[in-house]
Amino acid sequence: MQFFQRKASQRKTKNSILYIDDEDDRWRDKVNEITTVVEDYFPNIFTSSHSTVIDWEAVLETVQERVDGGINQQLMKESTEEEIKTTLFTN
Repeated sequence: MQFFQRKASQRKTKNSILYIDDEDDRWRDKVNEITTVVEDYFPNIFTSSHSTVIDWEAVLETVQERVDGGINQQLMKESTEEEIKTTLFTN
């Protein structure tokens, strides 16, 4: 039992954050400061600091078409019951 307790204690020590560098390059070593740095970091990485509006129409105009009208019609048509059965149950 002592072996497993020792290993668990080592893992806890290894996985601990003792200090962290905040966005102003200051070291934070108190638990509440570390918590604040982490809580502030993650929402910020998923938000944009720029209010750039992207003109998606202009972007899409630069993409070369790969599917023409005829192929698109085939892809968009309703599947028959027979096609579905064949697809699902054929090896």
